[in-house]
Amino acid sequence: MGKQQSKEKLLYQQVRIGNIVKIRALRGKGVGLEWVDKQGDTPLMVACMYPKLIHVARTLIELGADVNAAPPNSRGYTPICNAAVRGLDKTVNLLLSHGAIVSTPTNFTISALDIARRWSFGNVVRVIELGCGYLWLS
Repeated sequence: MGKQQSKEKLLYQQVRIGNIVKIRALRGKGVGLEWVDKQGDTPLMVACMYPKLIHVARTLIELGADVNAAPPNSRGYTPICNAAVRGLDKTVNLLLSHGAIVSTPTNFTISALDIARRWSFGNVVRVIELGCGYLWLS
């Protein structure tokens, strides 16, 4: 007999394929949302890496996922860092609207805003600056 897969890992796998119905069902059974994979990513962090999974990210947030989770082996990255490094302005906006913190530095001492600037994702920089009140009208 093989090892039984944890329900948290099953939820994580459903995130990767975008199965909201199964995610909701598992969460309804009390399955946790903060399981961490070998790379240090939670289900929400994975959903924030791909534009086609924004609906999954929204669902996970509604179900109580931590928008500021930074597991020990995540290099200090949070969901907003994962979205920023990929230029996903809509996902960044979603996270900001649910209390994501952009000023928290990663283990490399850079924040989500620094990441967006470094990778020249002006669209993400604008979303962060507008969402956090960094822009001043002249």
